[in-house]
Amino acid sequence: MIREALSASVDALRAAGVEDPRLDAELLLAEATGWERARLVADSEAEIPPAAARRFAEMVRRRLRREPVAYILGRRGFRHLELAVDPRVLIPRPESEPAGALAVAAANAERLGLAARVELFEGALPPRDEEFDLVVANLPYVSEREWGDLRREVTEWEPREALLAGPDGLDVLRSAVPALAAVTGTLALEIGQGQAAAVGELLRAAGHPAIESRPDLAGIERLVIGRRGPVA
Repeated sequence: MIREALSASVDALRAAGVEDPRLDAELLLAEATGWERARLVADSEAEIPPAAARRFAEMVRRRLRREPVAYILGRRGFRHLELAVDPRVLIPRPESEPAGALAVAAANAERLGLAARVELFEGALPPRDEEFDLVVANLPYVSEREWGDLRREVTEWEPREALLAGPDGLDVLRSAVPALAAVTGTLALEIGQGQAAAVGELLRAAGHPAIESRPDLAGIERLVIGRRGPVA
């Protein structure tokens, strides 16, 4: 029954070090059964169909290996959108690459009815013969010394090339900021904790002297914006 299945899976996930075992178990069981999470609570004595029970057991086994729930479900809610995700892309996070990411992005644009408004291209930087009003970039910024402190869901499952950026986490930003700044009047960069001052200096050196930073939901400086003109 639902109550017993959830209880057993929550205990196993908690023992494996999963951060929010109850939420994860409910999300996986809802996916396996096709039922709303509210029903899992309201009808906790209901029996789970055998096929759904097998799907749920396999999903829990994957989660015990610390595979992220978003990869198991194949989607992740972000703001008011539901985005398709798989191990080719980073999982969208509220406090906030490889060619495979373009396929996922194209599928999301098509599914959301935005294909005609979105242009996707593969390349390290925007073409220099174009000028953009605003460039927003989430480049790799995790330092090598930080890597071992990240959760296994990140280090074992998410694409390293979209995360790691040398000893201090600034290797990619050092090479990319001058080129990006050259094609836009405003450049906004997601950064790691403690990197705001260094990234601000990179932007000033690239001709964007008007600098501001903004915190994420945890109060950590997460976005640095550089402009050619004064800050609004």
